[in-house]
Amino acid sequence: SNSVKDVLKAKEKYQGKLKVLLGVELGEEYKEPKLASEIRSLANYDIILTSIHMLRELGREFDIAYADIAMWSKSKITYFLKLYYNALLKTVETGDFDVLAHLTYPFRYVHLRYKIDYDATIIDNEILKILKALIMKNKALELNTSSGDVGFFFPTERLLKIYKNLGGKLITIGADTHLTKNITKGLKEGEELLKKCGFTEYYYYESRKPIIAKKL
Repeated sequence: SNSVKDVLKAKEKYQGKLKVLLGVELGEEYKEPKLASEIRSLANYDIILTSIHMLRELGREFDIAYADIAMWSKSKITYFLKLYYNALLKTVETGDFDVLAHLTYPFRYVHLRYKIDYDATIIDNEILKILKALIMKNKALELNTSSGDVGFFFPTERLLKIYKNLGGKLITIGADTHLTKNITKGLKEGEELLKKCGFTEYYYYESRKPIIAKKL
């Protein structure tokens, strides 16, 4: 693809000056495993992230980011959250990836955008299964800092502590801003949060192997 070519050109251009790494995020891999495999074969990636954005419900594709959640009942929110996390668990259990991105993506809309008073612990059982699967497969959890400037992180401090207490060690930090000017957005706050949760370092990936990015 063109993005792979651009990164490879940048690697050559900045060789010896800047480390340029090649990565890809595969969404909904469990639904299109053949396509995901084809994308992985395009290049020797340094890092592969997995995530869920779209759900299939009642025969149609559904993205919670574009739903009018403010009009939903609490039971409907719970229904879709469980649908989301069951799909994410399947992805973690079956996918070929290095890092799970934005674990609590739906709450970007439930809590941050619409400020709905919803008890997130309702779906703790589903999230615990995912965290345990990550640890068992020796895969990393991403701390997403795209909204860190307003004190909102994916996942939350509570879930980070649970992951740490379960034995989770591998963790990365990503700004997920889609804009180069914000590439380090929330980084300092994210580092402080990880330290508060008991982490002593965080990682980046090169040739799909975790490397300590910084000691905290």
